Amino acid sequence: ASSIKSGTTLRGFPEELPLTGESFREGNGTISLYDTSGEINALYLSKESIRKLFQHEGIEDSEADIAFDSYEDWKDKDNLKHINGAENYYYRFEKGFNYGARNNPALQDAEELKCIRGFRNNYEKIKNYLTFSYRGSLLNINTASPAVLSIILNISEDEAKQIVALRKRKKTIKYQPFVWASLSKYGKIYFAKRKFT
Repeated sequence: ASSIKSGTTLRGFPEELPLTGESFREGNGTISLYDTSGEINALYLSKESIRKLFQHEGIEDSEADIAFDSYEDWKDKDNLKHINGAENYYYRFEKGFNYGARNNPALQDAEELKCIRGFRNNYEKIKNYLTFSYRGSLLNINTASPAVLSIILNISEDEAKQIVALRKRKKTIKYQPFVWASLSKYGKIYFAKRKFT
C-alpha cells in the first residue's frame, strides 16, 4: 500500500497517511513518512543497481565499478581483491585507515557504505535512495520514488513517472513480470513483458 490509516480523528490530521514522502502539515510542523521497502536495500546491491544509482547522480561508471568490486570485497571472507576492489591492504596501508574490509556479508548499517572504497566520496549523493533492512531485496513499487523505480526496474525515469501516476490513480498497483515461452524447430524462444495493474 502507498498509505496507512491514521486511526485518529484529530481535526486537520489526514485520515490516510502517505508513505511516499509526501508532506502534510500538523500544527506548526510538517510530517513526511517513508516506507523503507520503497528504497534500495544496502544489503543487496547489485552491479547494475550501483551503476544505475551512480548514473542517476551523474557519477562516472568507473566509480560505480570501483564501488561494486569494493562492496563485494568488503563482504567476502577472503583478502583477494576484485579487479577494481579494495581489501585490508588498501584500507590500512594505502589509505592509513584504522580499519580493513569487514569480510562478512552482514553490514551493520547503510552508513557503513561510507567506509567502502567507491562509496566513500559518493555516499552523500546516494544516501536518500538507500535503506538498511534484513527483509531481502524486495521493493514496494507502491511507495518507491521514480528514481528508485527507474534504477531497480531498469526503466527510464519517464516510464517510472508513468508508474507513479498510475499508482496515484489506483492507490495500489501490482507488478507482474510475464514471461512467455514458445517452441519452434529452432528451440525455445522467450518473450518477456512487464505489466502494471
